[in-house]
Amino acid sequence: SGSIKTPNSVSSEPAAAQESVQEIGDFIAHRDERSKGLITRTTRDWFAIIRFTHPWDRPLLLDSQAIPPLFTYYLRATLHRLSATLLKEKTGFTHATADRILRRISKKLGKNPDGTLRIVSSFAKDEDYLIGCLCSGIIVKGAFTEDRLYTDFVATLKSNGLLAKTEMHDFGRCRATISLFAASVMHNCDIYLDDSSITKLRVTPDSIKDNVIGVIASVPFSARGGVAFVSSAIFDTELYAQDYCTPELLSIARPWDFDLEVTSNGILSPIV
Repeated sequence: SGSIKTPNSVSSEPAAAQESVQEIGDFIAHRDERSKGLITRTTRDWFAIIRFTHPWDRPLLLDSQAIPPLFTYYLRATLHRLSATLLKEKTGFTHATADRILRRISKKLGKNPDGTLRIVSSFAKDEDYLIGCLCSGIIVKGAFTEDRLYTDFVATLKSNGLLAKTEMHDFGRCRATISLFAASVMHNCDIYLDDSSITKLRVTPDSIKDNVIGVIASVPFSARGGVAFVSSAIFDTELYAQDYCTPELLSIARPWDFDLEVTSNGILSPIV
C-alpha cells in the first residue's frame, strides 16, 4: 500500500539546505574548528596550490624522477578552480575530459621512498598539454560569494515554505546582514589541513578591492630567509569596510584575533 500525492501536497520533511547555507550552519554548530565541508576543501586546495608553487626549502624545479608530492593534488585543485568557460578557453577541454586525463596522469606516476613522485610511463600529448596549462598560473577562487550565499538562502527558505514571493522585496534588505553574520561565524575558526597542520580563517578588509570585507586563509612560505604569507579570499562580499564596520573595529590593527559580532545596526563590531 502507499499514498498518492496530489500536486498541492506538501511533504512533512524539510527540504535540504543549499550547500553554502549548510556550510554556514555547520560553522555555527562547530565554530571553533572544521575538518570537512566546502570551505575546508577550498582552503586545503589553496594550501596545496601555494605549497606546490612556493616550496619551503628549494625553488620549484620539476625533476621527472623527484616531483613534489603535492603535484597531482595541485593539478586537481587548480582544475576545480577553473570555470567551464575558462577551462575551455585555456585548454579546449571540458571538466569531464580533463578529469579523465588527470586520472591517466596519476596512473603514470610512481612513489619514491622519500614521498616524492616519479614518471614511470611517458605522458601522452594531451596529458603534457593539460599539465602545462594547469601549471601556467595560480587561480584564486573562494568557496562561495555573497551573491551565492544569498541566492542559496532564499532558495532554502522558499523550498521549506518559509519565504513567500510577496516577502522577497523586504527580505532583500537583510542581504548585507546575512553576509556579515556568515563572515563573523567563519572568523577565527581553525581549518584542519591534510598534513595535520592548522590555519585560521580571518575577516579582513581587502585593500586590493577598495577595502571590501572578506574572509581569507593565509599560507606561510619561506622567502629570503624569513617567512611570508600568501592569502586568498575564501568568502567574498561586496560590502565596504567603512560602511559595515564600527569605527572602533577599523581602528584596531589587523589581523583581528578577537571574535566579531553583527550589531543591531547591521555592522561588524569586536566582541570585548
